[in-house]
Amino acid sequence: MSMDKLSPKHRVFVEAFAGDPTEAARIADLSTTEIGAKRIGKELMKEPLIIQAIQERSKYVEKVKKTIATREERQELWSQLMFNEDPHVKPETDANGLPIKQSPNIALAIRLKASELLGKSEADFVEKIDMTSKVTLTDIILGSYAKESDRSIEDIEAEYKLIRSQEKRRLQEPEDDLTETPNLDDLI
Repeated sequence: MSMDKLSPKHRVFVEAFAGDPTEAARIADLSTTEIGAKRIGKELMKEPLIIQAIQERSKYVEKVKKTIATREERQELWSQLMFNEDPHVKPETDANGLPIKQSPNIALAIRLKASELLGKSEADFVEKIDMTSKVTLTDIILGSYAKESDRSIEDIEAEYKLIRSQEKRRLQEPEDDLTETPNLDDLI
């Protein structure tokens, strides 16, 4: 393969080439300026080894595209399996050109799995939680400190003294004598 004969930067150029030699030269870090990248890109596109490597890579990319199913192809396969249609058999048509319903009896477990995969691919099982709000993280952080920081030390001390005096009064008041059970007639 001709890629083996290329320098590391030229390999990056070949990998990055998608029709624009200037952009590929910039990605391969062959020049720091736009003019230099354009000049180097044009020069590299004249070298037979670079052209051969780009052609080999293009063939490889096309081969990979043919062997890897696209999202739509996977979804079509899962749909066919889910509806009990054999994806390997081309459906027969009637005199009007309409497909004749086939019944290949695909196992229920396979049909359910196809249904699950199809649902996952369409995000049917994703729980969507709406987290929109006008409150920012800064608002939350500042709000947690604002409660205490807005109060002066004098206000806090005054509140403390008030609570202490209420507690003292409560302790000094005599408790009601609940040892005797009141008569129901007295309460009415």
